[in-house]
Amino acid sequence: MMPPFPNEQVSYLSAVNSAYYKAELDACKSVWQDGFYDNEVHDALVTQGGRYCLAADAIVYTRLPFTFTQAVVHLYTGGQRYGGYRAGKSWDVLRMVRVFSTLLVPGVLLVRISSLVRKRQPKHMRTFLAASPILYVLLTAWGIGELMGTLRGGR
Repeated sequence: MMPPFPNEQVSYLSAVNSAYYKAELDACKSVWQDGFYDNEVHDALVTQGGRYCLAADAIVYTRLPFTFTQAVVHLYTGGQRYGGYRAGKSWDVLRMVRVFSTLLVPGVLLVRISSLVRKRQPKHMRTFLAASPILYVLLTAWGIGELMGTLRGGR
C-alpha cells in the first residue's frame, strides 16, 4: 500500500498496516486463533459484512529484522499458506488455472509494484529499478511457495 491512497473503498488490504475492531476479530476467532494469516482473516471479516477501507493518515513504516535468507524463507512459507488456502481441498478447473498462473506471479507482481511506484511515487523509480533484481528473487520465493501450496491444497 503506497501513498497517496485512494479516498474510497478498496478491494484488498495489506496485512502489514491493517487494524481491526476487537469485536469483529473476536467474531471470527476460529479463523486466526492458530495463526494470523491476513487473507484468511480478511475473507472472514468480509463474509461478516466488513469492508476494506484505507486510513490515509495512518501510514506505517517498518523494517523487518530479516536477513535476506530469512526473508526468502518467510515469503516462501507465506506463499505456501496462501496458495493452499486459495486452492481448497478438491481439484477443479480453477485450481488447475491457479497452478499454471502461479508461474507468472513474480513477473506480474513486479509489474504491479512498478506501476504503483511510477503512478504514486515517481521520484522513487530509480530506487525501485536498483532494487528490482532482489525484489524479483523475493517475489519468486513467494511464487514458488504459492505454487507448492496450490499443488498441496488447503487443510
